[in-house]
Amino acid sequence: MLTFNYVWDVPVFKDSKGLTKAALGGWQVSGITNIQSGFPVTVTLPGDNEGIGGGLERPNLIADPNGPKTLYQWFNTNAFVTPPVATFGNAPNSAVRGSGTINWDFSLSKQFPIHEDIALRFRAEFFNIFNHASFNGVDATVGDFAFGKVTSALSPRLTQFSLDLTF
Repeated sequence: MLTFNYVWDVPVFKDSKGLTKAALGGWQVSGITNIQSGFPVTVTLPGDNEGIGGGLERPNLIADPNGPKTLYQWFNTNAFVTPPVATFGNAPNSAVRGSGTINWDFSLSKQFPIHEDIALRFRAEFFNIFNHASFNGVDATVGDFAFGKVTSALSPRLTQFSLDLTF
Protein backbone atom coordinates (compact mmCIF):
# COMPACT_ATOMS: atom_id res chain seq x y z
CA MET A 1 0.00 0.00 0.00
CA LEU A 2 1.22 3.45 -0.88
CA THR A 3 -0.64 6.47 0.46
CA PHE A 4 0.39 10.07 0.14
CA ASN A 5 -1.33 13.38 0.74
CA TYR A 6 -0.51 16.85 -0.43
CA VAL A 7 -1.49 20.48 0.09
CA TRP A 8 -0.44 23.27 -2.25
CA ASP A 9 -1.18 26.96 -1.83
CA VAL A 10 -1.40 28.06 -5.46
CA PRO A 11 0.93 31.07 -5.86
CA VAL A 12 -0.75 32.44 -9.02
CA PHE A 13 -2.29 35.90 -8.43
CA LYS A 14 -1.09 35.84 -4.81
CA ASP A 15 0.46 39.30 -5.11
CA SER A 16 -2.33 40.81 -7.20
CA LYS A 17 -4.52 43.66 -6.00
CA GLY A 18 -8.24 44.29 -5.73
CA LEU A 19 -10.82 42.17 -7.51
CA THR A 20 -8.21 40.01 -9.30
CA LYS A 21 -6.71 38.91 -5.99
CA ALA A 22 -10.13 38.42 -4.42
CA ALA A 23 -11.37 36.17 -7.24
CA LEU A 24 -8.25 34.42 -8.51
CA GLY A 25 -5.69 34.54 -5.68
CA GLY A 26 -5.44 32.40 -2.56
CA TRP A 27 -6.65 29.06 -3.91
CA GLN A 28 -5.52 25.84 -2.26
CA VAL A 29 -5.28 22.40 -3.87
CA SER A 30 -5.09 19.28 -1.73
CA GLY A 31 -5.62 15.56 -2.02
CA ILE A 32 -5.01 12.02 -0.89
CA THR A 33 -3.82 9.28 -3.23
CA ASN A 34 -4.04 5.61 -2.29
CA ILE A 35 -2.49 2.80 -4.36
CA GLN A 36 -2.92 -0.70 -2.99
CA SER A 37 -2.42 -4.25 -4.22
CA GLY A 38 -5.31 -6.68 -3.86
CA PHE A 39 -6.04 -8.66 -0.72
CA PRO A 40 -5.33 -12.39 -0.66
CA VAL A 41 -8.32 -14.64 -1.36
CA THR A 42 -8.66 -18.26 -0.22
CA VAL A 43 -10.71 -20.51 -2.49
CA THR A 44 -13.03 -22.78 -0.47
CA LEU A 45 -15.56 -25.59 -0.91
CA PRO A 46 -19.23 -25.41 0.07
CA GLY A 47 -20.47 -27.91 2.62
CA ASP A 48 -18.58 -30.74 4.32
CA ASN A 49 -16.61 -32.65 1.68
CA GLU A 50 -14.05 -33.95 4.19
CA GLY A 51 -16.64 -35.35 6.60
CA ILE A 52 -15.33 -33.46 9.63
CA GLY A 53 -18.13 -30.98 10.18
CA GLY A 54 -17.41 -28.42 7.46
CA GLY A 55 -15.89 -25.00 7.65
CA LEU A 56 -13.73 -23.39 4.96
CA GLU A 57 -12.54 -26.60 3.36
CA ARG A 58 -10.20 -26.16 0.39
CA PRO A 59 -10.27 -27.70 -3.08
CA ASN A 60 -7.41 -29.29 -4.99
CA LEU A 61 -5.23 -26.95 -7.02
CA ILE A 62 -4.43 -28.58 -10.38
CA ALA A 63 -3.16 -25.64 -12.48
CA ASP A 64 -1.95 -22.05 -12.30
CA PRO A 65 -4.72 -20.01 -10.62
CA ASN A 66 -3.72 -16.75 -12.31
CA GLY A 67 -6.36 -15.79 -14.81
CA PRO A 68 -7.54 -13.12 -17.18
CA LYS A 69 -8.58 -10.68 -14.40
CA THR A 70 -11.90 -9.77 -16.02
CA LEU A 71 -15.17 -9.08 -14.20
CA TYR A 72 -16.51 -12.48 -15.25
CA GLN A 73 -13.36 -14.50 -14.53
CA TRP A 74 -10.95 -12.86 -12.11
CA PHE A 75 -8.86 -16.01 -11.76
CA ASN A 76 -8.55 -19.38 -13.51
CA THR A 77 -11.55 -21.23 -12.05
CA ASN A 78 -10.54 -24.42 -13.87
CA ALA A 79 -7.46 -24.59 -11.64
CA PHE A 80 -9.62 -25.67 -8.69
CA VAL A 81 -11.49 -28.98 -8.41
CA THR A 82 -13.35 -30.70 -5.61
CA PRO A 83 -11.16 -33.44 -4.06
CA PRO A 84 -12.49 -36.97 -3.59
CA VAL A 85 -14.97 -37.31 -0.73
CA ALA A 86 -13.42 -37.64 2.74
CA THR A 87 -10.06 -36.17 1.63
CA PHE A 88 -8.43 -32.82 2.22
CA GLY A 89 -7.75 -30.45 -0.66
CA ASN A 90 -4.24 -29.22 -1.43
CA ALA A 91 -4.99 -25.61 -2.45
CA PRO A 92 -3.06 -23.19 -0.23
CA ASN A 93 -4.55 -20.32 1.70
CA SER A 94 -4.46 -17.09 -0.30
CA ALA A 95 -3.96 -18.86 -3.66
CA VAL A 96 -5.57 -15.91 -5.46
CA ARG A 97 -5.02 -12.17 -5.17
CA GLY A 98 -8.03 -9.83 -5.34
CA SER A 99 -8.22 -6.58 -7.23
CA GLY A 100 -6.05 -3.68 -6.13
CA THR A 101 -7.17 -0.07 -5.89
CA ILE A 102 -5.94 3.23 -7.23
CA ASN A 103 -7.86 6.14 -5.78
CA TRP A 104 -7.31 9.90 -6.10
CA ASP A 105 -9.29 12.21 -3.81
CA PHE A 106 -8.87 15.89 -4.64
CA SER A 107 -10.10 19.21 -3.29
CA LEU A 108 -9.97 22.84 -4.33
CA SER A 109 -10.72 25.58 -1.80
CA LYS A 110 -10.58 29.32 -1.30
CA GLN A 111 -11.27 31.56 1.63
CA PHE A 112 -12.89 34.94 0.96
CA PRO A 113 -12.35 37.41 3.82
CA ILE A 114 -15.44 39.54 4.48
CA HIS A 115 -14.47 41.43 7.65
CA GLU A 116 -11.79 41.14 10.35
CA ASP A 117 -13.24 38.00 11.96
CA ILE A 118 -15.64 36.89 9.23
CA ALA A 119 -14.77 34.79 6.19
CA LEU A 120 -16.56 32.68 3.60
CA ARG A 121 -14.82 29.50 2.50
CA PHE A 122 -15.67 27.69 -0.74
CA ARG A 123 -14.62 24.06 -1.14
CA ALA A 124 -15.05 21.57 -3.99
CA GLU A 125 -14.19 17.95 -3.20
CA PHE A 126 -13.84 15.12 -5.68
CA PHE A 127 -13.58 11.55 -4.44
CA ASN A 128 -12.13 9.09 -6.98
CA ILE A 129 -11.70 12.08 -9.31
CA PHE A 130 -10.48 9.98 -12.27
CA ASN A 131 -13.38 7.52 -11.79
CA HIS A 132 -10.95 4.58 -11.79
CA ALA A 133 -12.87 1.32 -11.36
CA SER A 134 -11.78 -0.54 -8.24
CA PHE A 135 -13.35 -3.90 -7.56
CA ASN A 136 -14.02 -5.23 -4.10
CA GLY A 137 -15.19 -8.82 -3.79
CA VAL A 138 -14.47 -12.01 -5.72
CA ASP A 139 -16.61 -15.13 -5.25
CA ALA A 140 -14.16 -17.82 -4.18
CA THR A 141 -16.49 -20.75 -3.41
CA VAL A 142 -16.12 -23.67 -5.84
CA GLY A 143 -19.44 -24.53 -7.47
CA ASP A 144 -21.15 -21.19 -6.85
CA PHE A 145 -22.89 -19.63 -9.83
CA ALA A 146 -20.59 -16.59 -9.50
CA PHE A 147 -17.40 -18.58 -8.78
CA GLY A 148 -14.43 -16.50 -9.93
CA LYS A 149 -16.53 -13.43 -10.74
CA VAL A 150 -16.15 -9.96 -9.23
CA THR A 151 -19.12 -9.41 -6.94
CA SER A 152 -18.85 -5.72 -6.02
CA ALA A 153 -17.08 -2.46 -6.73
CA LEU A 154 -15.93 0.47 -4.66
CA SER A 155 -17.49 3.92 -5.02
CA PRO A 156 -17.49 5.73 -8.36
CA ARG A 157 -16.58 9.41 -8.63
CA LEU A 158 -18.39 11.52 -6.07
CA THR A 159 -18.38 15.32 -5.95
CA GLN A 160 -19.48 17.71 -3.23
CA PHE A 161 -19.40 21.46 -2.83
CA SER A 162 -19.59 23.47 0.37
CA LEU A 163 -19.68 27.03 1.65
CA ASP A 164 -18.66 27.73 5.25
CA LEU A 165 -19.16 31.01 7.05
CA THR A 166 -16.74 31.46 9.94
CA PHE A 167 -17.08 34.21 12.51
